[in-house]
Amino acid sequence: MKTIKISLILCIMLISPSLFALTTILQPGQTDGKDTAISMQNPDNNYNNESTMWMINKTWRSTVLRFGLFQFNLPSELSGATITNATFNFYVNFASFGAPSNNVTANNILSAWDETSVNWNTAPDYETTSIGSVTLIDKTYSMYQPYWAHMDITDAVQNWADGTWINNGFLLKPADSANENVEILTSDNPDASLHPKLTVEYTPSVPEPGVFLMFFLGLAILKRKIKR
Repeated sequence: MKTIKISLILCIMLISPSLFALTTILQPGQTDGKDTAISMQNPDNNYNNESTMWMINKTWRSTVLRFGLFQFNLPSELSGATITNATFNFYVNFASFGAPSNNVTANNILSAWDETSVNWNTAPDYETTSIGSVTLIDKTYSMYQPYWAHMDITDAVQNWADGTWINNGFLLKPADSANENVEILTSDNPDASLHPKLTVEYTPSVPEPGVFLMFFLGLAILKRKIKR
């Protein structure tokens, strides 16, 4: 009887959705990465081959705007999946803020764009409401050194995965406009380990074949124990 109870517990565990949870990390390189900057000061320039990306939001005395565009191609297994957590990770080389918030925000892009040709004049529109925000460390901090920043964009990735939104990526920019400057590494940087990445934890719409195999194996063991 004790063995049967253990088998029942195992079967219940096997059909628990938490056991279906998976993680995928998207960190594309130079050939498949899609990130670039757009600059109001140089509206015809394209920056797709830059190894670092400067983002500026400054309207004090003079206006200087320079934003980043990013897009990750989601794998097919995320289609229809339940996204439990999605984090955009980027490596910050420099950050200087003239305002107290020190925030960088992401905004959902509304139309397609070509990394090799997009510029300020041809840049796609984006939602005014942000899909994520992260507070960065100002370079004036005495122990400042380059570091990874992590932004939660779970809701956006869920909308892309279930088809509510078309995945055109997102625009990244300093949130305030008081002489804010941020430099991050791109997918064209020589150090592949420091490329931007998207970490997604999810429960697939259909469990992996291995989970089904374990489940039916558990049922077979339970049936055998009951017959005894």
